Amino acid sequence: MQDFMLESTVNNYVLEVREYSAPCWPNPDSPIRNSFDLVNAVREHSRHTDRPTVIHDPLGGATSGLFCALSTLSSQLEEEGAVDVYQVARMTNLMRPGVFNDVEQYQYLYHAVLSLVSSQEDQRALQSPETNGSVPLGQTNIAESLESLM
Repeated sequence: MQDFMLESTVNNYVLEVREYSAPCWPNPDSPIRNSFDLVNAVREHSRHTDRPTVIHDPLGGATSGLFCALSTLSSQLEEEGAVDVYQVARMTNLMRPGVFNDVEQYQYLYHAVLSLVSSQEDQRALQSPETNGSVPLGQTNIAESLESLM
């Protein structure tokens, strides 16, 4: 994480920007739900500042687009209790044409949301007095759940 001061020599304007560096994000070797760790850290910081959030990556926007879509989906789930992965991906692609150019990127969004919802359900089950601190297994099939999202 680094803070920068950007200055406009023409308009005599100064802007403070915080950069989060995550060159290996999302990490293919870690659970997909860990992708939300960076999303949540940036969202938490953004709540306490009036500075703009700038997202960039060295790959021409694919990783940034994925980050923005996951951030939007996480917020949507938090605020509405439901998500529209297709619509978020579509809007992200409209704002930055070509950002999602293969099916794996779309699938990643669906898998990430499914993982986020599953981990939230597990957390609620752990906190529920009816389950006595255990998470019931085998009640849903992840493949079936993923198909219901698509």
